[in-house]
Amino acid sequence: MTISVTSDVAFVPPRNQVEVSVPAGNLMTNVAVFRNDSFGRSLVRTQPTAGFTSRTVFDYEAPYGQAVTYDWTATYYDPADNATTFSEPFTTWPGSWTGDTGDGSIASAALTFDDGSFANRSVTRAIGEAWDSITIASLASGAVPDIGGVKIITQNGGTAQVTLSEIGGTVRIFRQGAFAYSWLDTGIDASEEFVIVRASGGFALSGVGGSYLVASTTVGVEIASVNVTTVSNTLTTHTLGAFTVETFASPNNLAEQSSAATLTPTNAWIVAPQAPALSFPLSEHGLTAGVRGQSDVVNTSNTTIHRILGTSIPLTTTTGNRQADVTGLQISTNTADESTALRALLSPDLPLLINVPPSWVLGFPYGFYQAGDVSARRLDPTLNSPQRIYDLPLSRVRAPDVDVQNAGWSYAQLASTWANYTAVLNAYATYAELATDTRA
Repeated sequence: MTISVTSDVAFVPPRNQVEVSVPAGNLMTNVAVFRNDSFGRSLVRTQPTAGFTSRTVFDYEAPYGQAVTYDWTATYYDPADNATTFSEPFTTWPGSWTGDTGDGSIASAALTFDDGSFANRSVTRAIGEAWDSITIASLASGAVPDIGGVKIITQNGGTAQVTLSEIGGTVRIFRQGAFAYSWLDTGIDASEEFVIVRASGGFALSGVGGSYLVASTTVGVEIASVNVTTVSNTLTTHTLGAFTVETFASPNNLAEQSSAATLTPTNAWIVAPQAPALSFPLSEHGLTAGVRGQSDVVNTSNTTIHRILGTSIPLTTTTGNRQADVTGLQISTNTADESTALRALLSPDLPLLINVPPSWVLGFPYGFYQAGDVSARRLDPTLNSPQRIYDLPLSRVRAPDVDVQNAGWSYAQLASTWANYTAVLNAYATYAELATDTRA
């Protein structure tokens, strides 16, 4: 079994801990975890991120006192099964290359061009279209890098080309169309290793200095050959480091379901889906903050009655089903700290999950509610007491579309996970992926 569930009633708020994993040495690509309860099958709000062998997610929204299961689907592959189309450390020359390096040389797994004769130098080799990543050790230019530079030209059907050029110390993308030329500066340090990965609708570059996504609307992306060229307008040398072209391993798929788990906390909870730490407990017996009372339930009609002249029987039209519950709770707080915590929960003014243990026999349905205008009154106006009664008008609503804040990934964890900034850049293709810990 590669999915397991553990109920944690002691956590604040109570939660189910769902652990998923693929076979050792493999990495997840696409992954999704679902909860199955009496309301149907739904995505868990916090989802695992790709790029890992195993991940843990927490579900704060499972109905209390109800056996639920979790199922998941995943696509994964073993990086050890990646196929190397070719690895070019430039230990022999020319091999599969054609062209002329002038007075160039091969040394330290790099090819160096010499433009001392003011003549263009160019070498080419085919790599085929069946590739997923190209790793380049470095692009290093000589004395005048703002003018000269080693260029790796990638062609798309012979009609458009992308030029990756080390100019001014960074990798730039040179777009050549039918009538225009333009530069796109990636900010990636060309003297260090960088990677080109085929992505959906384009390709992504990553390395020291950042990452850059090139959309197919910007340039052609079917790279079939590598053409390395020098610029002959300066006395300088240009060096191309070793590079490797790979195709990714074929993916595997799985779909599994966990055994049942049941959350059985003592308290009821008002859960903030976007920030579970704000969630507020309600006790049954009033020793701490608890439910003082419940308002009547109103279900507003969506039907209009049309009274017709000359007949006692009207005509009706409706715009839909009767509306969901409109009700209310009266919540008592005994201390100033409880009042502060309840106000903090209500402050974002987002829908809240109200989850009451069935053993309470309160008859308050599990679901998301939007609180209306909240009022607070003293329990005894004649006493200087922190005790309050809060009136919460509540309307039953759909679950909000919000992300969970600080769901276990922070800058402190980022710093402890990776040894240096270079490792961070190699792990994430974009800043959005870094923020969600989705590893490339």
